[in-house]
Amino acid sequence: MPLFESHAGFNITEDKLQIVELNYSNKFLLENVDEEFFSENWNVNFSEQKFINILQNSFDQLILRKPLKTDLVSFSLPHQVFKIFEIPYDKTLVSNDLLEHYKWEISELFPDYSPDDFVIRAIEVDKSGFRESKSVIIIAAQKSLLQHIHKFCVKNKLKLRFADNVHLAANSFVVIDNPKSKNDFFISLYTDSKSISLIASASNYPFFFKKLNLKDQSEIFDAILNLYDSVNNNGVDSSKALTNYIAGSFVDDLLLQKVKDEFDISLVKFNPFANINLSDEIDRDFLQSIDYNSFTAAAGIALRMI
Repeated sequence: MPLFESHAGFNITEDKLQIVELNYSNKFLLENVDEEFFSENWNVNFSEQKFINILQNSFDQLILRKPLKTDLVSFSLPHQVFKIFEIPYDKTLVSNDLLEHYKWEISELFPDYSPDDFVIRAIEVDKSGFRESKSVIIIAAQKSLLQHIHKFCVKNKLKLRFADNVHLAANSFVVIDNPKSKNDFFISLYTDSKSISLIASASNYPFFFKKLNLKDQSEIFDAILNLYDSVNNNGVDSSKALTNYIAGSFVDDLLLQKVKDEFDISLVKFNPFANINLSDEIDRDFLQSIDYNSFTAAAGIALRMI
């Protein structure tokens, strides 16, 4: 079996469905880039049927314009599907005891939820080599949404490979852009209409992950300062990051310049298509007209191999 097979990555935002489809034959080939707005903005409280219907309507429009060439798909999901937090942990505990500890923390931090409602992933921050803290980043995904995605795929005869957090999917491009970097760390920001998050990582291994909610975009500058202060307060000098990236929505030159002027931070927009060859079927004019940065998560999950 080839290391990489043709693969379509979908990114679900609050208001639209994005697709990046890739093929591979000696080199990556971009087959499709597109997006379709939902009939209404969705949230995690939607019923299974309502969520699938909204997703189906946008999916139908996408494949009407250009049918999929693959049945292998993956999804990047917005922050609202996840609970993300950091807690100390005892390395002497066995895995089952650790899982119970994580569930207990969820029950304490989010009393309106049952810990069994989540699929839990834990990342030990000290394994990065940049933090010594004996703590873990907990990324807990709501099982119900993952089940909805799976049912949608079964309905459309698609094979679901991965489902991941939107920022973790986008962060794949840190390694793609810096394949030979072994002793450096990077910072990436991800923005959407209601939140901004920061990941500090080395060799695609996150050792800091924090998300802040936004009432509106006017809060974004204070939020960026807050996030960088949080990195510094956890024993990492953010000024030593080799590159500071940004992806998502609402990322324009005015934002980048203001962050540079106010905080002396030079943010680099991800371009997920910079090093991918284009299929003859790709509409070049459309590709130049879109906000390519907003497709970083869809492209990142499409490039996911393991």
